Amino acid sequence: MKTLQEIMDTMTLHMLQQGKKSVEYVADIKTPQCKYRTRSGLKCAVGALIPDELYSEKLEGNCSSGPRVTKILLLAGIPEDLIIFDTLENFQKIHDTLEPWQWPMHLLNQYTSAKLDAPERLYEVLAQYNMAPIV
Repeated sequence: MKTLQEIMDTMTLHMLQQGKKSVEYVADIKTPQCKYRTRSGLKCAVGALIPDELYSEKLEGNCSSGPRVTKILLLAGIPEDLIIFDTLENFQKIHDTLEPWQWPMHLLNQYTSAKLDAPERLYEVLAQYNMAPIV
């Protein structure tokens, strides 16, 4: 089973590397919809935790704490733990509701709240955006 540190690092590094939202337009809906995976290969924060062999389009439209996604995450080595699933939902909200340039400071806040060390790459991105963490 993966630790909270490993899970957060995986999602954070994925989001920073991808640098854009995983969204697609869906028929009859005028705004783009967030997706665990897009046809072009983009993944959201939680989607980055789902191995290719476990992904199914049936996951789309389900929240990360819903039974369908939870089952897949458990198979992927994510422990069934309230703190971890709250963290997944927080990362999903960051991905879905904020612009990518806003992600780094909010991601750092997640590490601070969890009392975990953020990856060095997060500090590098914060510096690129001229965002100094509040100490």
